[in-house]
Amino acid sequence: MTPKFRPQMLVYDDRFTINYFVNSIGSCIAQERIEINGKFRAIACGEGALVKQKIYYISSNSHYNTLCNIDKQIIEAVKTSIRQLETKSLGWWCIVMVKEASGV
Repeated sequence: MTPKFRPQMLVYDDRFTINYFVNSIGSCIAQERIEINGKFRAIACGEGALVKQKIYYISSNSHYNTLCNIDKQIIEAVKTSIRQLETKSLGWWCIVMVKEASGV
C-alpha cells in the first residue's frame, strides 16, 4: 500500500489591536496586543475509504517569530498521518462520561 498525502487545510490569522483604558481623572493606558494563529491539517489516504489525519496548531500572543522554522513540525504532522494508516483498528469502544466524575 502506497499512502497518498494531501494537505487538506492551511489556515493563518493574525490580528493587532490596541486597547485604551481611560478613567475619569485623566489616566490613559494603551495596551498593544498581537495574536497569531495557524492550523495545518495533513490527510493520508490509504486503500478504499481509509483516511487518517493529523492537525498541527500554532499560536502566539507575543511575536511573529513563532511562525519561523515550523517546517519540521509540519513534516512530522504529515509523517504521523501516514503512520496512522499502518495502525490496526481495535474495534469500537464505548465511553460513558459521568458529569460528576468529570468535574462538571
